[in-house]
Amino acid sequence: MMNENCSRENVLKYALEQYGTKPEYPWQTSPDNLVLRHADNRKWYGLMMTVKRKNLGLSGNGYIDILDIKCDP
Repeated sequence: MMNENCSRENVLKYALEQYGTKPEYPWQTSPDNLVLRHADNRKWYGLMMTVKRKNLGLSGNGYIDILDIKCDP
């Protein structure tokens, strides 16, 4: 079961409140996928993708959000 704090809306709210980051939607063919960028250098630090559950080997139909974050090890 997904933690309610990890919803797409809460992640984007946190990015805005903590870093002043608004999501960008650069792909017309994937309008739900987004990037989060550093304000100073415009480099990506996060990518959120909507992926079919079956493509990840998960049960059930529909989609799930995947968040890929670049950070120091």
